[in-house]
Amino acid sequence: QANIPVGIYRSSVDGRFLSANPAMIRILGFDNEKEMFAVKAADLYIKPSQRQEFIDKISRDGSVSAYELQLIRKDGSSFWAAVTAKSFTNPQDNQIYFDGLLEDITVQKEAQEQLRQSKERLDIILQNIGNGVMVIDQDQNIILMNRRTRELLGFSSDQPDLRTLKAALENCRDQGLILLNSLEQDYFRNLPLTIEKPYPRILYITATPFTDIDGRSAGKIFILADVTREKEIEQMKTDFVSSVSHELRTPITSIMGFAKTIMLNSNISREDLTEFINIIFNESERLANLIEDVLSISRIESGRVSYKFKSVDIVKIIENVYQIYKMQAEEKGLKITLELTAGLPQVMADQDSIHQVLVNLIGNAIKFTESGGSVKIRLFQQQGGIILEVEDTGMGIPLKDQDKIFEKFYRVHRPGKEIQGTGLGLSIVKQIIDAHRGHITLISKENQGTTFRIILPCPGQEETKKNID
Repeated sequence: QANIPVGIYRSSVDGRFLSANPAMIRILGFDNEKEMFAVKAADLYIKPSQRQEFIDKISRDGSVSAYELQLIRKDGSSFWAAVTAKSFTNPQDNQIYFDGLLEDITVQKEAQEQLRQSKERLDIILQNIGNGVMVIDQDQNIILMNRRTRELLGFSSDQPDLRTLKAALENCRDQGLILLNSLEQDYFRNLPLTIEKPYPRILYITATPFTDIDGRSAGKIFILADVTREKEIEQMKTDFVSSVSHELRTPITSIMGFAKTIMLNSNISREDLTEFINIIFNESERLANLIEDVLSISRIESGRVSYKFKSVDIVKIIENVYQIYKMQAEEKGLKITLELTAGLPQVMADQDSIHQVLVNLIGNAIKFTESGGSVKIRLFQQQGGIILEVEDTGMGIPLKDQDKIFEKFYRVHRPGKEIQGTGLGLSIVKQIIDAHRGHITLISKENQGTTFRIILPCPGQEETKKNID
């Protein structure tokens, strides 16, 4: 027994050591057998209750195998031990002693704890990363799936566990046939997968095989990335290029056509000449506005825009824009009204930028309101802020589009009612108002109209309304 690394011992029922091999003495940190025998077994337990639990189990079962305990050495340090022991009884069936083996398993326990912590950290990472992660075996059974994967595949947390790849793809177009047919490939990257329920979504799937300890293929690891937004932006940019091309071509064609008519027709009447020049002017103005929108968003995005803040009379800016659009609105058969508050304080603003905001909002209100409708512009003071409202009775904005309406290039899709535009105007408005530390919101109902409300910070004053029609 002298060379055996495992402790061998015999102890009485009351916890006195009766014998011990050198390994047992060494594990417990004693110098010799006599020193060890002077200590009772119960004194070696970190918790006295663990001693009683051990006695109860071995008394009930007659033996224990690899029973894990935390014990104390002579120097007070603790360690983990695995005990395998058997109970011996006398002819009267009374326990008289225990024979056992004791092994120091501290290193193994520490390794297990490190492994547990590593698995816990890995699980935390997997559950909180932005991409989905799924692992399947050779039979397409799901070994691992993080929470994000369930979300991306259209499953809520309270739905049953998904056990197979086929079950996980039930919300996909064609039940994910494009992915199932690609499993024969060892690797693939950015495979598009369309989710149809509960709402449309586009995923890119990247697959990598993994092997078992023998080096044989054991399954695949999938990384799922949601590219829905990127695809939407891609489409918006494509639509933008198409729209801008059309918007540029139309006024240019008109300008060139009427200019050529004037050049080639020396006998043109003064009435026709005036009409043609007006058309050329209007189309030139339309072209200039389009180019200005594109340049504005470019300057804002690059950070090259410079706002010249100074104290300005916003009433004068609004009256100016109102006069510009009053005739256009009346020609379209719209009633346009302006309601202003007298005595409003001036605000710190960039005059040209505020003018651009008003041109966009009022121009849109007229564009999206059919003949017989109305456009109302209101300016008043409330709770320390200047409130500007542009209200129309036009087409309105569908609820599903309202949270995206201020994004670059975004345009509301209206089957049969498509109105040309770049999708830049409201994005420019939003960024200008943000730069002025203001706030813009909208209230809209489809086919009933829209109200844009802007709040600009300023000191409060009393209100007295006047109307301009």
